[in-house]
Formats: sequence, structure tokens, C-alpha cells
Amino acid sequence: MRRGILAFSLMLALAGSIGLAATFDGDPPAPLGYQQVDALAGWDVMVHQRDVQDALEPVVAQHGPDCGPYPGTHVVTTFDGTVFQCRNHIMTSIDSDISGYAAIYLTPPQLLDWSAGEAVISFDISTLVTSSRDWWTITLSSFDSNMAFPLASWLPDGDGLPNDALELRLSPAWRNVCPVVVAGGVESELPGCAWWDSYDNYIPQSATVRTTFEARISANHLKVGIPSIGLVWYDGPLSLPFNQAVVQFGHHSYTPSKDGAGSANTWHWDNITLSPAVPFAINRATPARQYVGSWDVDTTVTFPAAPTGARLRFTSISDVALVNGQPCQSQPSNRADPWGHASSFLCPIPEGSTSATIRGVQLAGWPLGNVIEGIHVWAPGGGSGAPSPTATATPPAPTATNTVAPTATATPVPPTATNTSVPPTATATPAPIGTCQIRWDAPGGTVSYSTLGTRQLTRAQCQALLSMLVP
Repeated sequence: MRRGILAFSLMLALAGSIGLAATFDGDPPAPLGYQQVDALAGWDVMVHQRDVQDALEPVVAQHGPDCGPYPGTHVVTTFDGTVFQCRNHIMTSIDSDISGYAAIYLTPPQLLDWSAGEAVISFDISTLVTSSRDWWTITLSSFDSNMAFPLASWLPDGDGLPNDALELRLSPAWRNVCPVVVAGGVESELPGCAWWDSYDNYIPQSATVRTTFEARISANHLKVGIPSIGLVWYDGPLSLPFNQAVVQFGHHSYTPSKDGAGSANTWHWDNITLSPAVPFAINRATPARQYVGSWDVDTTVTFPAAPTGARLRFTSISDVALVNGQPCQSQPSNRADPWGHASSFLCPIPEGSTSATIRGVQLAGWPLGNVIEGIHVWAPGGGSGAPSPTATATPPAPTATNTVAPTATATPVPPTATNTSVPPTATATPAPIGTCQIRWDAPGGTVSYSTLGTRQLTRAQCQALLSMLVP
């Protein structure tokens, strides 16, 4: 066992129900991809990319090839490299100007626990904003309702958010964090947030200085702000139907250079703490990501022996997946029509098993293959009050309440979708058979073809994707 993993494991064991404190110490001579980072052992790391399924869209990431500080940069070309360690902290960096939407989620193996009083989420993060279409989120949901890819339902990807959840969302345009609550499938911002109060009014933006953000949560109250400068965005009532939560740290990229919005950002993270918290188990599967050109092929993954109550957690472009040949329904969410989007799965697997097969069920009319992302094994345990898995072999299908549309709010949020009522029409520009990417460059729509990736598609297949690419 490597020294870093041992130290991290001891820290969790000693913490017990006290909490998590992840410092990400480590000073490699070059950016170190997440699968080699000791401090991320035991975490769930999910890297998602929408329309380029078989190759990473390259991104210029902060920190030089020798881990030198910004303005030094290096080019990331692998999924593993989108989350990396340099200079005793970790970075997330991803682009989506070609792929349409991309996201990274970091999930520690601890449940924030406010069952006996107030609990605190604290983390240090850089404040430099390089695009109004690149931002971070913190998502809280119960263990059983958790989604591998939780995403606001008005965005052009994903399967929505859990029907009951809390999201802290940075507005890159306003540099504020206003809480969003999903209650019974209805998504809305909590009223009373000081959305006009940008952190620019207190501190200069910086890629090298990391500022401590904090959220304090209890049974009926939430406070969000930056304590060191006295900035409070929200300090008011909160009601959630759970008192322990999976906490997911997300980085979102939504065509960051579109309309001159800027360029892909690198977010620098450090000193993530959850207090108090209770542990649960996360084991990374191999492979953690797989593109499958044929829907009739099983993806076989391996992992350490599954604990009692284990679930296989992943995303798939499908409403139903077969896990070891048994159907498993995607996680209930607040998105009414997730066709063609990455859905989240949390499927029971046998105790003691060390491998599993995954096969998505092809959606009617879907012209491409399937990509399975973020494959991990989760299991409850490790403290009083840890969640218990349901006894059913197949999670139930979403009820009709999942189709409730989110309510609109006037509070500024990351860039909203435009022209979604009538899909733009495609240009008639001929294109040869070959690889393709389709993107919206302007109202009215255009189709562009490129050589990124390895899929061989006809023009008709490319055109078939237009209906799902309204930004």
C-alpha cells in the first residue's frame, strides 16, 4: 500500500463520524493524472463529455508541464489528465467547444451528516473566471437518490437533478453562489439570495490564490458565503427530506468560447472538509470509462470484492441498462425528456463479486453507440445512520411526478439556453462520409465536420443528432 493511500485511509478511520479533511498534499514534477493521485484514492471521479465519445477534446490547462504556476499551461489530451495534482492541490480542467457540454464530478466517500445539528462544507478554490460559460457546483442528495451526472434540467445534457436535492451553483457572470433546491422534482432558487453581491467587490480574481467558501446546513437552515471577507449570499430557511447527503464537487463546461464568452477554465481545489460526516465505500472499476460502438456488446468491468449492499454506479445513454443481464432503471430525476442524454444508474450487484457486465438498452432512433462513464462500486456502511439499500433487484421506474418542469426564476444563473422552442434548421452544405461533430454556432444552426474522434458516420447520422443539440 502506498504511503499516501495509507495516510488518507487512517485519516478517514480516525475521523469516524467527525468528518473528512482532504488536503491533497503532493508535489509531483509534472501534472499527475487522478488515477495516480493518492489523495483521490477512494473518491468517485467522473469525467463526462457529450458528443465526442471516444477521444478527449484537448484542453489548455493551467500549470506548466513541470507543474509551474499559472500563467504556465499544459495541454491535456486524456480523460485521466482532466483531474490532476500539482503543488499540493488538485485541478479540474475540461473543454466543450467541440463536444457541446462537458463536466467533471469529484465525490468523497463521506456523507455530510446534520442529523444531530449543524454540518459544514468548506473548500478552498481559485476565483479567476475565464468564461461566463464555465463554472462549478456543489450538489447534495441522499445516498439512494444520488446521480452520477446531476445537472440542472434546463441545460442541454444529462438526466436532470434528483427529485430532492440542494445545489450550490457559482454564477460565473456575477461571481455569486445562490442555492438551488429541487423539491418534489421542482427546481428553484431559494429566495433572498444576495445575487448582486459579487466576490469581485471584496477580493481580486486569482488562479493562484485559493479562497475558502463555506456552507453551513442544519435541519431547517442554510448559510452560504466566504467567511474570511464577511460575504454572505444566503442565510435563511432550508427544508430537505434527508439529513445525510452525498456531496459532489462539479466543474461544468458549456462551449466556453461561444459568442466571445472566454475560454475553458481550470479550477484549483484544496482543503475540502465535510464535518461531521460518516463514511461509505467507493471502489473504482476498471475500466472507469468505455465507448461501445455496438449496443449488442457487454462491457465487462472489474473491481475489488463488492461489500454488502453494493451498487454499480455509472452513466449510460439509455433509460435502462442490463447489469449482469438484469434490467436496471435509470435514477429518478426532474427532467421530463432525457432522450439522448447521459442517464445515471445505481444498480445492485452481488456481495463478494469482483466483476460485472454492463449493456445499455438502445434508445429508439439513437444513431450512435453508447458511452459508459464514471464506473464505480458504492456501498453503505462505516457509521451510525448510514443508508440502507433497498431490497428490490431492480430500482423502480420514475413516477409521473418526475415530469414536473422546473420553475423559472429571475436570479442570474450560468448562461441560459436560447431558441429552444423551435430547433434551428441545418444548413445544406454537403459533407463526405467520415467523422463529424455537430454544434450550434449561431441562431439558425450550422453543421460542422471535423476529424476529432474515430467514429465513422454518414451525413444522415450526423444530421440525426441535430434534434438533441439545442444549446
